[in-house]
Amino acid sequence: MFYSYDLPKRSSTATASRINRYIEIVGSSNPRLNAMGHDSRLTINAALSTRYTRVGITIVDDFADLKQLVAKKPDLVVLGMKLVLLNSSEGFDDSPKIWLSDYLEEHGIAVTGSDAKALSLEYDKHAAKQTVIDAGLESPKYFVSRTVAPNVQHSLHFPLFVKPTNRGDSKGVDDKSLIHSEQELASKIASIHADLNSDALVEEYLPGREFSVGIVRKPYSNKLLALPVEIVIPINKQGDRFLSETIKQADTEEVVAVDDPELRERLNLLAVGVFNALGSRDYGRIDMRLDLSGEPSFIEANLMPGLSNRGYLYKCFDLNGRIAYGDMIKLITDLGLERVPWSENASRQKHIHPNASRGV
Repeated sequence: MFYSYDLPKRSSTATASRINRYIEIVGSSNPRLNAMGHDSRLTINAALSTRYTRVGITIVDDFADLKQLVAKKPDLVVLGMKLVLLNSSEGFDDSPKIWLSDYLEEHGIAVTGSDAKALSLEYDKHAAKQTVIDAGLESPKYFVSRTVAPNVQHSLHFPLFVKPTNRGDSKGVDDKSLIHSEQELASKIASIHADLNSDALVEEYLPGREFSVGIVRKPYSNKLLALPVEIVIPINKQGDRFLSETIKQADTEEVVAVDDPELRERLNLLAVGVFNALGSRDYGRIDMRLDLSGEPSFIEANLMPGLSNRGYLYKCFDLNGRIAYGDMIKLITDLGLERVPWSENASRQKHIHPNASRGV
């Protein structure tokens, strides 16, 4: 059963009395770690400064920076990164990693969004995909070619689609990602292994339209609101439509509202199911495409989607109710503040499970 509610709409202008809370917005100067750009940090800072007494920005590039963040003792951290390297000299793939959400919560600091268990699951695309399939939800058949033991033997049906298992923003996705032969498959897998030092996720290609569904939890509730949009992608030189790294960087795709109520319901049902299957918390974004029969099928999840005022998540809010950008940011922040133990509203939250379990 779906639930619906009106998102809380607040004035985006400064008020005479701000809430006595200290918020830190956290990102990294390391592109591999960072999920929040410089402009986004400044925009979020401006939005939150109208509501809270103290708002800052911290750059975390290593474990020493993380310890300094903890020493500041903010009430809440708005996360724009998932993890930090314990020993950066060993390189990204070899260094032990610390998940910020776990580390900060262990030190009594609340964070926005999902916990480390869900984020680490989402980070490994094939693990997230298998979790969704195990939950009985639709996702294309696949196999993984490991860097340590490459594998191109399979029983999948062409065309196939190949991408790295541990990159976001369509990294490693190009015109050669759509595969029509065994030779093309072997070549693309080899390039992902060599260029990105990543395992390759190989799945049967979904030829239909592409969608993204923003998910947000209703404050002080376990109810979820689903906000679908369609991503209209320009045709590439081969006559195909899919989100490559080049298209994302050029920002040539168009994001439009989903007007068909029956399609909206099917998209929302799948998105909420995926969100819950991954153990997600508060908000996120679920990507999917239609298969040959027009049914939605899961592609991947983003449980720390970009919070830019031009990003997909905000477009989900904007096209499904004209929610102001500042109100979206404040809502996400409010959801994190529900977990602050000393919050005056904590008593309202104590009976609510941290992971939402029902859809809208």
